[in-house]
Amino acid sequence: MKTGQVTQDFMITRDTLRHYIKEGLLSPKLVKGKYDWSKKDLEDLETILGLRQMGLSLRAISRIKYLHENACSTSEQWLENQRVFEEEIQTCQDKIEILLKQKSLLEEVLMQINQKLEKPDN
Repeated sequence: MKTGQVTQDFMITRDTLRHYIKEGLLSPKLVKGKYDWSKKDLEDLETILGLRQMGLSLRAISRIKYLHENACSTSEQWLENQRVFEEEIQTCQDKIEILLKQKSLLEEVLMQINQKLEKPDN
């Protein structure tokens, strides 16, 4: 399959594909200067996009991919995957806490604005 078809089928950009290739997450064959996407490449891309949709970082996906390729279905793989997901959950929790603080500050400012509007200083 050609890159243009991949971008259409998966609704992603060429830049995204290039980035995944550069990061070592994908490795389609180069044929006459153009990428030729195999069934395995497309399966890998689908997996990457699914993990990205869960919010996993490219670093975490790289770790998961490495273990899948080098220690598939071993306790080492499952333990490392467990660590990856625990770290990603903690990252999400940290982001939630930051967003809640920002929301609280915004609400305080909005309340002050509303008070000014209710009691204008003429």
